[in-house]
Amino acid sequence: MRAVKNVSTSLSVRMKELIQSIDDNLGTSVNSIDSITNDLNVLAINARIQAARIGAAGTGFKVIAHEMESLVSKTRGSTVDLKKDVVQTIHELENLQTYIATQVRGQRLVHSAETCMDIIDRNLYERSCDVRWWATGNSVYEAALDPTNRAKLNAASQRMTVILESYTVYFDLVLCDIKGTIICNGRPERFKSVGIDVSKSEWFTNALKTTYSSEFSVEGPFVSPLANGKPVLMYSCGVRSQGALVGVFGVVFNWDNLAEKLLKQIHELLISETEFNVELWICRQDGTVVASTDPQWRDRKIPFNDINSLCSETKHFHLADDSTYLVAVAPSQGYETYKTEWITVIAEYFSH
Repeated sequence: MRAVKNVSTSLSVRMKELIQSIDDNLGTSVNSIDSITNDLNVLAINARIQAARIGAAGTGFKVIAHEMESLVSKTRGSTVDLKKDVVQTIHELENLQTYIATQVRGQRLVHSAETCMDIIDRNLYERSCDVRWWATGNSVYEAALDPTNRAKLNAASQRMTVILESYTVYFDLVLCDIKGTIICNGRPERFKSVGIDVSKSEWFTNALKTTYSSEFSVEGPFVSPLANGKPVLMYSCGVRSQGALVGVFGVVFNWDNLAEKLLKQIHELLISETEFNVELWICRQDGTVVASTDPQWRDRKIPFNDINSLCSETKHFHLADDSTYLVAVAPSQGYETYKTEWITVIAEYFSH
């Protein structure tokens, strides 16, 4: 990672230093030439004065004065041309420096956006596997079959508690009867979920529409009462008895624990490589933010007018027309059987 910093920042800084050196050296040289030509001009004037004082004998001084004035004129003309040529060269170098810096930094931001999206996809793929596996557990199955049997409900709850001790990424695990009432959960002392009606919830109704145990549903991120008002991703899967749906199993995933930590880590790395402000967003295809380095953007649209072109199906970067920011985009590529269809957007603002 540090090598990228050396390429993107050191190269840019060195080019700026060289351009400034050329400009400084030009100024010093031109000032020296101007000083010399001014001295020559004074000598030429003095020669003419002396020629006028001594009359015919001063003809030679007139010739010298004329040649000196001609030399001064040519020198000044050459200096003007030199300034013009070097200024144009410096301008071209500055444009080249900006282009190189943009290309290197743009690729760096795209790579970071890709990394972020890949980690999200891989992590959430595991969540989809968890919910499908745990929904087939014997204690879960038996509790769903007999939701009034307290012993079976306690056994299912205890099994979920054991799972949660190893899987700290979840707030809770819940089991619903076929009507959408939560009948047990893994952390009853922390989350008073038993008895809550979730029959209208997307994660529950979509689980009811599944046909096979290999299918699952996901909803969110959204603020959930099942996590005491914290943002969650809710994964769900049908609990089946000989193919027939007898309940719905749900996992309450701690979304901020993944998203905020990941964005913070990437943000800290990127700002260590630049003097400018950097912001990151994970958003849906319509530009709605699901996570950001700045919490104020949650559930709002990313702050760009060209959302449709930004939220494309291909990774890319571009410099704003007014050159005030560089933005990079990387859509989800998915992992195994899971794909979020989200997009990571990173912007670097060229102002303090």
